[in-house]
Amino acid sequence: LIMFCGLVVFNILSESLNSAVGVIVGNPNYVKKVVFPLEILPVSSVLTALFLGFTWFAVLLVGVGLFMQKICLSIVCLPFILLILVLCCCGLAWLVAALGVYIRDLPHVVGILLQVLFFMTPIFYPIEMVPAAFRSILLLNPLTTIVEAVRKVVIYDQWPDWADLGVGFLISIVLFQAGYFVFMKVKRGFADVL
Repeated sequence: LIMFCGLVVFNILSESLNSAVGVIVGNPNYVKKVVFPLEILPVSSVLTALFLGFTWFAVLLVGVGLFMQKICLSIVCLPFILLILVLCCCGLAWLVAALGVYIRDLPHVVGILLQVLFFMTPIFYPIEMVPAAFRSILLLNPLTTIVEAVRKVVIYDQWPDWADLGVGFLISIVLFQAGYFVFMKVKRGFADVL
C-alpha cells in the first residue's frame, strides 16, 4: 500500500506527459483548419490521466479498508494534495506539448526523463533512507512532497506537513505559469511547423 501510493501519484504525471507530448502533432486539423484554443489539448491529457488516477485511488482506498480495517480522517486533505499534482501536471504538459511540435524526438526524451524522475521520487524507498545532504535535492521534486503527503493522509492517519506542501504548491504554481507562458508564446508557430 505504501508503494502503491507513490505509484498512483507518479502514474498520473507519467500518463499526463506521455499523452501530452504528441497531442498537438497528433491533431494538426485543430491547428491549421479550425479556430480552436489549443491550450485545452494538453489539459485534456491531464484530465484523462486524472480520471485514471481516481480509479487507482479507489483501488488504494479499498486496499486500505481491507488491510488496515479503517479509512483515515486525514484523507480530507487529499483534494488539496491532488490540486498541487494537477497544477504541476498541467504546467509540464503545456511545456512538453509545445516543445513536442518543434522537437519530434521529444517523446523518447520524455520517457527517459520520466524514468530518472521515477527513481528520484521516493516510491520504493522511504525518504528517511536518503542521506540528509541529498534529501533537500529530492524535496525540490514536487512529486516527493506529494507522495509523502498522500502516504501520511491515506495510510498513516497523519496530517500532511503544511510547510512542505506549501513549498510543493509554490513549485507547482511556478511550473504551471512557466508551462502556460511557453505554450502561449510558441503556439503561433505551430501551423508553420505542422
